[in-house]
Amino acid sequence: MEDTLPQPLLRNHQQWGNSHAALPKKECGVWREYPRKDCCQKAKAIFLSLTTVGLEAGGRVSTPGDNRHPEHLEESLAPGNGDDIAMILCASGNTDSPEEVPATHGFLLPFVGAALASNPVYDSDEYVSVISPGWPFEQSPGFGATLPTGQKLDFAERAETAPEDLREISPHTLVYPSPARDQIASAVQTNINGGTWPKRQG
Repeated sequence: MEDTLPQPLLRNHQQWGNSHAALPKKECGVWREYPRKDCCQKAKAIFLSLTTVGLEAGGRVSTPGDNRHPEHLEESLAPGNGDDIAMILCASGNTDSPEEVPATHGFLLPFVGAALASNPVYDSDEYVSVISPGWPFEQSPGFGATLPTGQKLDFAERAETAPEDLREISPHTLVYPSPARDQIASAVQTNINGGTWPKRQG
């Protein structure tokens, strides 16, 4: 039983190598696919680079991205176990600043397992990440489910192109925060109401 997130990353590399894409990303209108082997090698290269500049067990690495708050990752030089902190998520608190919530491997993997028990995911599935990776729920159907199951984790080119990118991928699972979901539902209803009678009956 795997008890840390890097373990399925290594397993996926050993199982699929170059034969299975892991992280398709749209760049300049073209989808580029990165195989499992590349993902594992890049993770190793980043880890070795960080240790070269002095990262030690318990050190914190900030990885800002296209989201509202930076996502923080805890990197350990030891082999690791379920009690180690895997990442620090950002949560809305009672102050203007986001609160940091440590999440261990032992918390994240059972959380993902419970989600997969009710909503199975397969290595042929695709998921498009369009919400903040600092949002805890994104770590379950998105990043969290990708490692143990081997599903593709796609990344839209920009927030403005996300609707078009989603249509191109047709993901098996889709997660939106409430405001975005309400906006999409409103747009769908507007299009239905503005359609011709035969289309409205469909």
